[in-house]
Amino acid sequence: MATFTYTTRAEIEALLPAALLRQSLDQYGNGEETGGVFAALAGVADDEVEALVQPTVDAADLAAAPAVMRDAARKILCDLLYRRMPTKDEENPWNRAAKEARDLLRRIGLGKVPLSADEVPSGAAISDDADSDWTLENMEDL
Repeated sequence: MATFTYTTRAEIEALLPAALLRQSLDQYGNGEETGGVFAALAGVADDEVEALVQPTVDAADLAAAPAVMRDAARKILCDLLYRRMPTKDEENPWNRAAKEARDLLRRIGLGKVPLSADEVPSGAAISDDADSDWTLENMEDL
């Protein structure tokens, strides 16, 4: 399981309808949230975030829980919760956001994109491979 927690229950409750959250956490179909399911899924999301960035991000940076990692963990966890529902990927409003978050984390892990704006010289432009539409210029304005 992940060493750090990148999201909270309250953050996820703010993003998802209460009924959907309860249903996605109901392991037995009895209308009740099954204890431990939320924590387990949050751990899966945290593990995924860390696994994607670890090739180039050290433990000290993980401990700081940069905003990009917290944001990605929320998107991935919301996606995981929707996947527990009887919906198709195209009906999952978090599917695309989670894929984009995973892609960004993967590029951070490969050293193609910095973990935070603090790592970029003032006024610098960052662009990724030509096949990606992700471009960030003048990060100091963020």
